[in-house]
Amino acid sequence: METQTVFAAGVLEKSYGSLYYLQISFLLVVSCGVVVMALYWVAITVFRREQYAKQNAIGYSCVVFGLMTILAVKQPGALHTEDNDMFSCTVS
Repeated sequence: METQTVFAAGVLEKSYGSLYYLQISFLLVVSCGVVVMALYWVAITVFRREQYAKQNAIGYSCVVFGLMTILAVKQPGALHTEDNDMFSCTVS
């Protein structure tokens, strides 16, 4: 699912250019890393969860979520296609 989402975020690169996409990706990687490390620090120091001190993996999911949020704000209809309606629900 993440690969499909990153492919859909390619609309940002086509619309705004490669430099903008690179800047946003870099900003999201750095800011997500800082936020996750701050949350680990709070968990270790404030809540005394020492088991988090040995974890150091940060996934790319927060970056993908950030890209999808930017895409949804900048181009609201870009993610909706008729073929890819796996989460839609019709109520009659």
